[in-house]
Amino acid sequence: MEVTRTYERDLAKLQQEVGIHNLADKSLANALDERNICFRDQFIIPLNGSAIYLCTNSLGLQPRRLRDDVGEVLNKWGQEGVTSWFRGRKPFANVDESVLDELASIIGAKDSHEVVAMNSLSLNIHLMLATFYRPTPTRRKIIVEENAFPSDIQVLRSHLALVYRQAKQKEQARGKNKGDGENEDEDDFLLIIRRRPGESTWRASDIITFLKDHGKDTALLFLSGLHFASGQCFDMSGITAAAHAQGILVGFDLAHAIGNVELHLHKWGVDFACWCHYKYMCAGPGAVGGVYVHEKHTKGTSPLPRLAGWWGQAKAARFTFNEATFEPAPGALGFQLSTPSPLMLACLESALRLFKAAGGMPALRKKSVLLTGYLQLLLEQTLSDTVQIITPAASEERGCQLSLTFKVERLEAAQVLEALEARGVMGDVRHPNLIRVAPSPLYTRFVDVWRFVMILKGVLEEARDSPRETREKG
Repeated sequence: MEVTRTYERDLAKLQQEVGIHNLADKSLANALDERNICFRDQFIIPLNGSAIYLCTNSLGLQPRRLRDDVGEVLNKWGQEGVTSWFRGRKPFANVDESVLDELASIIGAKDSHEVVAMNSLSLNIHLMLATFYRPTPTRRKIIVEENAFPSDIQVLRSHLALVYRQAKQKEQARGKNKGDGENEDEDDFLLIIRRRPGESTWRASDIITFLKDHGKDTALLFLSGLHFASGQCFDMSGITAAAHAQGILVGFDLAHAIGNVELHLHKWGVDFACWCHYKYMCAGPGAVGGVYVHEKHTKGTSPLPRLAGWWGQAKAARFTFNEATFEPAPGALGFQLSTPSPLMLACLESALRLFKAAGGMPALRKKSVLLTGYLQLLLEQTLSDTVQIITPAASEERGCQLSLTFKVERLEAAQVLEALEARGVMGDVRHPNLIRVAPSPLYTRFVDVWRFVMILKGVLEEARDSPRETREKG
C-alpha cells in the first residue's frame, strides 16, 4: 500500500518557490519560518529562551500570559473572599463553563454540552467506566491495545477486579455453587490487540478483524487515540464504526491526540473520551482533565448510571442541599463531582486563548504536518544510516511526534538524550529504547528542527566513532 506523504510534495513546491533545493540548507528553514506563523513569543522558552524544545508530547510550555490569568484569580479571591463565588467579574461558580466552547471546537463536539473540564485523566476514566462498562452474561470483555499507557491498564484492571470481586461476593452470599469462571481474574476480561511480530505499529485491517472476531463477547473498546510511544494515530472514525457494528461501546484516551491532531468526536459517533491538558494543550503540570460524552447518552429521560457528586447536579439545585434527589446537569456537565478549581481553569483558559488566536486546530494542524514532515525528510536525508523512525510516515496516521531508534551498535537512547540535553535539546526517552521528539506548531520553528537534526548528527557521529567500551560504560 502506497504511503501518503503530502508534506513531501508541499515542501518540494515551497523549495521551488524560494529557489533552495537542498533540504539540509539552513536558509530553507528560515524561509519556511517566514511563511508560517509562530506563537513562540507567547510562550516561556526554557534555558532563557535558547532551548530546542521537542517535548510537548510530555509537557507543553507555559503561556506568558498564564501568570496574569492565575494572578487575576488570586486577586479576586483575596479581595472578595467568599463573595467571589457569585459576584464581580468571572464569578467562580461559573468557571467550569468558561472553557467549554473552545474545548468543544478542539475535540469536534456538537456543542459545549458534550464536553466538560474536570478532575484528572485517570480519575475520569474510572468515572466513564462506571457508566459505560455494562457487562452482560455474554458480553464482559474490554478491548485495549498492546502496550497501552500503563495508567490506563491499571485503571482497567482495577475496575474489572472491583466489579467481579463484588459479583463473586454476592454469589457466595446467596450460597450459589461454584461454576464456570470461578477462577477468572481481571486479566481474563481484557482482550489485547497486538501488533504483528517485528512491527512497531498496528495495521488498521488487523484492528477491524480483531473487532469482528471478538465482537460477540465484548462490552467496551477503550483505545488510545494516538499511541504515546509509537506516535501512531489510530483511525478513530473507522474503528468506532467497526466497533459499533459489533454492538461495542467505544471510548478513547486522547491524552496525546488533543491539541495535536484534528478530532471530530461527534461526527465519528464516539461514545466517550477522556484526556489531560498538560501536553499539547499547554495548561500546566497536572492540569485539569477533560471528558467528552456523546449527546445520545445524555438526552434520554432516564439519567445514565454514574458516580455522582454535588457539582454534577443541575445548576439551580446545587445550593438547595437536597440530598434526597439528584437531577444531573445537562450533557457532560452532569458527570462532575466536586467544586471546580478556578486556578486550574484559568491555566486552561489561558492556553485555549492561544489556540483560538492561532486559528484553531485546522490552521495548527496544517503547519504541524509540514513541520513534522520537514523533520522526517531531513532525518531521512541526513541520518538514514543511523536513525530509524518507527512512527508511521503518512501524516494522517500520526501527529507531530516522531519516535526514533538508533542503528549504532550498543548505543542506548538514554545516552543520546543525555548528549542532546547537554547541547540544549529537550526531548524524552521511553521504553524499550526510544527517543520521542515532538515539534509543536505553536512555538517550534523550522530552524529549531534544522538545529536539532544537525546536533543529533554530530552526537551520533561522535558515538559511532567512539570505542565500543566507552559507549558501554556510558
